[in-house]
Amino acid sequence: MDVERQLNHHKDSVYRQLVRTCHRREDAEDALVETMIAAFQNAGKLDHPQAMRSWLGTVANRVCHHIQRRDDLRQALSLDQIAEPMIPETAELAIEQEELKSCMQLALDSLAPDMRRAYELCELEDFSIAEAARREMVSEAALKSRLYRARKHLRISLDRFLCLSNESIKE
Repeated sequence: MDVERQLNHHKDSVYRQLVRTCHRREDAEDALVETMIAAFQNAGKLDHPQAMRSWLGTVANRVCHHIQRRDDLRQALSLDQIAEPMIPETAELAIEQEELKSCMQLALDSLAPDMRRAYELCELEDFSIAEAARREMVSEAALKSRLYRARKHLRISLDRFLCLSNESIKE
């Protein structure tokens, strides 16, 4: 069975899985498209074609989690939110949101300019790797490297900031 036929055969079950995982139909539809593109581009790397359905499910979950993470970061850094803040359910939630926004801003500010720009273009402005690389006038490999280092640095910085704030709450 060729790749296109296999993708068409499994797309309905992958979509149902994405609706459950992403919790929003719009995100599920976006994730399905990204999953099918990624699967079509990387189908040659699949060692066992009979494992296509489980492989698609794994790819779909990763895409969905990426979309959710990207949306969470956008929400935390949204300038619109700063102008018109959400009405939090509790004062504690408002403090947590401000703390997260502050931690994220500190972590972003601590990035080297090239890593920050790569992160902003790909994660916050939703540019593809190719588009961001062209915009920065670097190779795709260089941009991927910058993005990897930026994500790693942010993960470490946020862990440190959030752990420190949790320790101060416990005291």
